[in-house]
Amino acid sequence: MSYFFNTSILLGLGVVSSLVYTNFEKIKIEYLKQKGIFQAENVTINFFVNLLKKDKHISLDKSILLFENVNSQYINLEDFAKSKHRTVENYRDAYYKLFEKAKIKNKLFNEFFN
Repeated sequence: MSYFFNTSILLGLGVVSSLVYTNFEKIKIEYLKQKGIFQAENVTINFFVNLLKKDKHISLDKSILLFENVNSQYINLEDFAKSKHRTVENYRDAYYKLFEKAKIKNKLFNEFFN
């Protein structure tokens, strides 16, 4: 029984090792892609946290506009979205979860340091 068990483990490890070896480049590309997404999300969250520190009642739309509208060319998200051939809902959907994470992070920061 233990011979079968040991052989099965070695065979399984061999299969997994060969899969990793043959797909190493794909795995590396996916890892780097996910790492980049994580870093981009952290930049956005930290930007939102800084906005929330200045104004804890800032809206999602205003936060998105400040993040996206570098030149301060537009005064509302709707005009900005139209200029980019997108809808306001596209922007809200893209940033909602990040804004919520920023609010949580800001709240936790305030609880620990105030």
